[in-house]
Amino acid sequence: MKKVYLSHMAWPEVQDIVNKRPTVLIPVGSNEAQNLHNPTGYDAFVAQRLVEEAAKKCNAVIAPVQPYGYSDIFVEFPGTITLRPETLEAVFVDIAKSLIKSGFDHMLFVNNHDPNHVPLSNAINKVRDECGITCASIWPTTLARSFAQDLFDNANEVLVHGNEPSTSLMKYLYPDLIRMDLAKSQPKPSKFQNFELASPSNLSHQGQKVPIFLRVHDVAPQGGWGDPKGDVEAGKVMFERMVDFVASFVEKYNDLDTKVEQSR
Repeated sequence: MKKVYLSHMAWPEVQDIVNKRPTVLIPVGSNEAQNLHNPTGYDAFVAQRLVEEAAKKCNAVIAPVQPYGYSDIFVEFPGTITLRPETLEAVFVDIAKSLIKSGFDHMLFVNNHDPNHVPLSNAINKVRDECGITCASIWPTTLARSFAQDLFDNANEVLVHGNEPSTSLMKYLYPDLIRMDLAKSQPKPSKFQNFELASPSNLSHQGQKVPIFLRVHDVAPQGGWGDPKGDVEAGKVMFERMVDFVASFVEKYNDLDTKVEQSR
């Protein structure tokens, strides 16, 4: 069986794989509330499965999953594990620099948690300035939301935190981990009725995200909202579209010159 995880390889195998110039896929998640019925590790689970399937279709290897993120807005919920932004940024920098020292020069962070975006962007900029290598980043959930528009009649209302795409993806990928017996319908908070509320920290107005600084418990006391039902077939279609997107991106990304002039 072909090894794709760097952690499964002996170091001489890693040395050999560097010569094939693969992209290193770095799955990143979080551990936090995803409504009453989804596991707290949802973000990392989906990121990891996504890179596993994508790596079968392109020239890529996989770094060990980074399961923790910046989840401070979820701290009221048991099971939340959060890193400080500066800690997370340092982790990302160290991961990238370690891979560069091993000889890799194409890295794609598959980050499935929106609040990780700022620490990750800071880290990628630091690596660019200090190592002369630029990295890319993909957010799987935004891919799923885009690829699910034709799968739900009321997509904008359904595709919200803890409802979709998480419920359908979990039903398809990890049916043994989801607890639909705990699922409850939770309407959007009345004070936000004039806005679309795609995530706990972003309002949507005329198709644009507008950050609002709230904790999740202020918005959704059960850790999510909507009417969770989930659909296995919708989860399958979404996931397959996500896999194809990542694999096709990597095939083009492998041809990109990621070396840039270092900042002084």
